[in-house]
Amino acid sequence: MIWWDDASCFCCIDLSTSCTPQRCVCSHTSVSERAQPMDRSHHHDWHDFVRRTASKLCPAVGVIGAGSYGTALAIHCARAGHPTVIWCRSKEVADEINTQHTNSRRLPGHSCPTQLSATTDLEGMVRTSTLLLLAVPSAHIAATAQRCVEHLRLDAVLVCCAKGITTDTMQTMEELLLEVVPRPQHCQLAYLSGPSFAAEVAAGMPTGLTIAAREERVAKQVQWWLSAANLRCYRTTD
Repeated sequence: MIWWDDASCFCCIDLSTSCTPQRCVCSHTSVSERAQPMDRSHHHDWHDFVRRTASKLCPAVGVIGAGSYGTALAIHCARAGHPTVIWCRSKEVADEINTQHTNSRRLPGHSCPTQLSATTDLEGMVRTSTLLLLAVPSAHIAATAQRCVEHLRLDAVLVCCAKGITTDTMQTMEELLLEVVPRPQHCQLAYLSGPSFAAEVAAGMPTGLTIAAREERVAKQVQWWLSAANLRCYRTTD
């Protein structure tokens, strides 16, 4: 079944809308026509549905980190129709994603869309990305962000997908990034949290995420880009 609740229709990304079980304000179509049970065994039909219902296409998504969660987010973005590139530290992993469309080391059992491409050129990917998902372990956030800051587009949104605090300085991810990212771009920072699991995101299972940003417009933009039929984003400025 499509994930759907009483607050709004499954395609809503803004809970202030007044979609009802009878009518979807977002698309001005009958919800009953859209929220029909789908046979998940027809993977191509399901992913085509997700792609067609993506809220809005981002010009270019760059995922920094080819671990399990970074790969899952890249799969989701590519399936939703966004031009997506994932950065890998290892050339072998990048080659596997580009040729075999898998990341067997970090996310076995899940295939990557053919339109997802991988690269080992971090700086080149950053220069061309409008949305950057920073999905490296928390211990490497500062060093990886430092490599990116000189190449960030002025309009780029940088979303930290790591959790936790540093073991040496006890800093949060936000405190780290505020030290590394130039002050004029602090307003372009956002933070993604679950609860979610990489395998569930990659499989297209119903998932909820929270997007936090000090600037509500930034949180709303990320929410707008990442939301799809199977993945619902909630935004906060907390």
